[in-house]
Amino acid sequence: MMFIEACDEEKYVAKAIADSRKYADAILVVDGGSKDDNRGGRPGAWDNRRAT
Repeated sequence: MMFIEACDEEKYVAKAIADSRKYADAILVVDGGSKDDNRGGRPGAWDNRRAT
């Protein structure tokens, strides 16, 4: 299992995940309080942000 923290990394998170797959079969991206769309509408991506 690999954890990647992403805060306002919408442009780069997909590549980081793809590159990381050679090192880990399970990858969890943790949103560090992003204002952008790190999830990017990807199927299977779970968004646990809560409105405040």
